[in-house]
Amino acid sequence: MLWTLFYFHVTQSLALGAWGLANGTGFLRGFASCFFFGPLLGGLYLWWQGRLQQRYRRWPSGEGDYACIESGDGLYCQFRRTQIGGAGPGARRQVYWQLPSGPPPEAGWPVVFMFQGTGHPARLFFGAPADAPYGGLHQVRAVRALLDTGFAVVAPDAWGGICWMTNLFGFRYGWRSRLNPDVRFLEALFETVRAGGLGPLDPNRWYAAGLSSGGYMASRMAVEYPTEFRAICVMSAGYASWSGRYGRMVKRLPDRHPPTLFIHGRMDRTTPFERMLVYRDRLAQAGVPTDVMDDPAESHACLAGAGERMTAWFNRYA
Repeated sequence: MLWTLFYFHVTQSLALGAWGLANGTGFLRGFASCFFFGPLLGGLYLWWQGRLQQRYRRWPSGEGDYACIESGDGLYCQFRRTQIGGAGPGARRQVYWQLPSGPPPEAGWPVVFMFQGTGHPARLFFGAPADAPYGGLHQVRAVRALLDTGFAVVAPDAWGGICWMTNLFGFRYGWRSRLNPDVRFLEALFETVRAGGLGPLDPNRWYAAGLSSGGYMASRMAVEYPTEFRAICVMSAGYASWSGRYGRMVKRLPDRHPPTLFIHGRMDRTTPFERMLVYRDRLAQAGVPTDVMDDPAESHACLAGAGERMTAWFNRYA
């Protein structure tokens, strides 16, 4: 793990140095801003993550069969939890999941892989207070809508519970790197799902969705595993290798890029709405079905009603 962290830290520093050189601020300034101040900011972020985790542990969500309770305090749903992983650092993580009520279809439940974002753990998909930031309550409502309409939900933790590697320097254009812990973990997760380790799930009806870093990860599923996923939903994010307002659109999309629903607030300054439209337009040019749900007053968050729009989109490509 130390070698992976060192590699990640150095590549981010070199990339910011190159960016500084290209923008006239100088290589050393860009390099030093990450190499020396990155660990300090990372430590503060991990401290903040710890405080959030303490708050989440007080939520009444627990493990068990599917059931949800919504009140003025928030929405809390029962979940199941399994530790899954492969060999190597960062490849073993918690996966939160749940099955719909009742008997499964003959081929198994269709499954939606929900990827965490905004620095919040995957458990947030199954319980959030009414004042949860980034539309956390709407994310739980989306999970409830999926389960109520017959979709199983699988929500894996990102490495360290922070973010996915899809758009980070060093991995954004080298996703299959042996140093990328996400690849080893996902291979183990997919194998577990196919083998029935998370219950009776249909291996031919997979979907992906996520917010922020999780939205970029949903796009990564379309880019790296286009034949595995029937449709995806990208919320407050863009193309797999982008980072906020930065990144270039690839000249050639992968064959069979899945149909894509975009859910985005027009006031988003983290990933501007206009940047998402570049991705949407490129898909439309390639003949990939797309749709957009937006809110003119919302920023970087899951939107109200996202669950109903998402389930309708996935059912269209059942």
